[in-house]
Parts: sequence; structure tokens; C-alpha cells
Amino acid sequence: MTAAPIKAIFIDMDDTLIVNEVLYDTARAMLYGYLSGYGVMHNELEETIDRIDAELYKAHGYSRQRYPATYEAVLRHFIPDADAEMVTTVRGFAEKVFQTVAPAKPGVAEALEILQQKFPVYVVTAGDMEVHKFRLANLPFKDAIRQA
Repeated sequence: MTAAPIKAIFIDMDDTLIVNEVLYDTARAMLYGYLSGYGVMHNELEETIDRIDAELYKAHGYSRQRYPATYEAVLRHFIPDADAEMVTTVRGFAEKVFQTVAPAKPGVAEALEILQQKFPVYVVTAGDMEVHKFRLANLPFKDAIRQA
């Protein structure tokens, strides 16, 4: 029995083609820095973010709206009477994740150049479509990736 020939290559985007986990880490650090001024401890913040984000995932999935909503809910958990400026600030930490151009991982451009000589290359990802369109549009090797 012979294997079927490869007809295309499908690659995940997040932390495969691009470095994006650091964007989320930076947003968490910003939130922690902000809330630590109100006496919030790091481990308590991490547990609260994870719990609230898991709950909001049920309603929002991977949508872009979930992450800022998580940060707002975390703020309101620790500071129930947070004003509009505080909400805007913490939501901004989360929104920056989606507004920042994520750098390409080292070696990806070279690997894609080799792969695309023989196969069409596609990105498969579970994230928000608009965010991924933005990320793809800002990749230096965007022309090596096919659009479905």
C-alpha cells in the first residue's frame, strides 16, 4: 500500500508562523501591573483570568471580543465600582494583542520558500478571521501563502 501524494501543506499560524504568545503575555503583565496598584496578587489574578476566560469562551469562542471582555470582567471582579476610564484602560491592554503586528518566527520565510516550490501552502487556524487577515497581511512572506 502506497501513501497518497502530498497535494498541499496546511500550517497553523499562532506560534508556528508567527510569535504571538508574547503578545498575550505582555497584555497579562500590563493588567497585572495595573491591578497590583490595587493590591491584587499575581497568583490571584492568574487564577481569575483563567476562570473568567474559560467561562467567556463558552459564549464567545475564539472571537476577538472575548479577550477584552475577559479583562473587563477581571477588573470588575477586583474593583466592582471601576469607572469607564479604568475599563477602557484594561480593555486596551487586551485589544493591543490584536492591533500589534506579530513577528514571524525565525526560519519560517525560508521554509515556506522551499515548500511553496512544490506545494500550495495554506494557513489553518482557529482564531478570529479578521485578526488572522490582519496578521497575514503584515507577514513579509504573505505571498507564499494561498488564500482559500
